[in-house]
Amino acid sequence: MTPQTAERIQHESPIFSLAVSPDERLLACGGTDDVPVTVWDLATGGLVARLSGLTEQAHALAFSVDGTWLAAANLWGGLRVWSVADGRLQETRPNASGRKKRSLVYPRSRPNASLPLMLSDSIAGSTSRALSPDGRFLARLNSTIQIKPYKTATILTELNPHSWPIAQSGFSQIAWAADSQTLAVAGPGWLGCWLPLATPASFFAAPLPAPDEVTALAMLGQSRQMLYATGTAVQRWTAQTPLTPASTPWQRFVNEVPPLADGRSLQQEWTWDVTQWGHEGVHTYEGQLLWYSHSHNPHAGGGAAGQQYADFLANGPPVAVPEPILREICQVVRQLRP
Repeated sequence: MTPQTAERIQHESPIFSLAVSPDERLLACGGTDDVPVTVWDLATGGLVARLSGLTEQAHALAFSVDGTWLAAANLWGGLRVWSVADGRLQETRPNASGRKKRSLVYPRSRPNASLPLMLSDSIAGSTSRALSPDGRFLARLNSTIQIKPYKTATILTELNPHSWPIAQSGFSQIAWAADSQTLAVAGPGWLGCWLPLATPASFFAAPLPAPDEVTALAMLGQSRQMLYATGTAVQRWTAQTPLTPASTPWQRFVNEVPPLADGRSLQQEWTWDVTQWGHEGVHTYEGQLLWYSHSHNPHAGGGAAGQQYADFLANGPPVAVPEPILREICQVVRQLRP
């Protein structure tokens, strides 16, 4: 795909969703309810199909495993599935009552499925999820991006914006490539491409050429080209040179702490420097760590200070903590953080 080809793809309304076919030959664009979902040939930039019938805005799209069907969903969970070749409506599902962020995928583990798998997240929350096309890995976007095996709590790897100067503004969008190895990432003012399962994991990023908001992402894993929407247009960016993390000693320490093993209980309180006069400690409390100093002398007083989970993972503890305990706290906080 060339920049000239990308410039030919112009949707008839603002674009809210993008999807690339498994063979990376077609691109689908979804927008407002009065404009059909469109499908484009990535080699020529030519229009392949206009697919009508979805009410409300098309906020999620997915091609079937063989690329013959395209599914679209709105924020209310209303769903339509069309044949790409002739535009015929194959499946339909009505709107649900709740307005939520939606994500669609046809996992390769279900090659004959007529309906895609839909993930739903609170429209008011900061969490978004996307399942890889092979159905094996779940990307969870919050203050960081975590990769987990689907339906387990184990964190395989994590992308933290504090490790990368270009990503300090945070993450806003994620999208898997068809190869299930590459993840498109975007945040305010920048674009990125992450290979979380590679050895070593690689992260590519660049500032946006214009300050326009990225409203949708798609990824071509074979060429590491990212397609992103701004307004009614589709733009193209190619990942070229992996970045080097600008991490502090503390961030390197956090990244080296292994994930908490599945099934292990989450300890809620730790103490150290225990003497006959008192001890130091910390415990989890309402989404934060509460650091305290306890004295057995009722007249000596004490002190306590709260610290949000994200601040702890970014900046470290406010007091000296023995390393074995600090490792456990890191493991637990990564699991408890919303």
